Amino acid sequence: MGLFDVLKGKPVTATELRGHVLKAIDVMGEMHIIMQAMPAQLREAAFLSYVQRVGEPMEGTMARLVRVERTLLQGEVSDVSRYELNELRDVMQRLKVHLLRSYSDSRLLPQGAEGRRKVRQVAKGRNDVLCALIGALDRVID
Repeated sequence: MGLFDVLKGKPVTATELRGHVLKAIDVMGEMHIIMQAMPAQLREAAFLSYVQRVGEPMEGTMARLVRVERTLLQGEVSDVSRYELNELRDVMQRLKVHLLRSYSDSRLLPQGAEGRRKVRQVAKGRNDVLCALIGALDRVID
């Protein structure tokens, strides 16, 4: 989907939105795996940081994404309540900010230039996924 499609107001299909939601679910799964692999003290701090910045635990975010994905699988975009779409957009925006801040904080870790490059690459990829979902939700809601 290009910029001109967005400007023309091309409607978002259930399949397109579901694809974005599935990618966001993958991002959440990756984050959970990474956090589980951290040492206990760092893991607790990471989960606490997530809850403070996003406003809900990871399980809540994942449940929200799965609920929307299942609704889209069974029907159309109009079958998902406007409230649910707004809440999902707000959570995804807070998650995007959380990831950007976490990336900034990770540069302070003593992991070397190669580790920082990997963190930057992963953070950019996740940010792209979330931006695509937020953009699709904006088009649906507005």
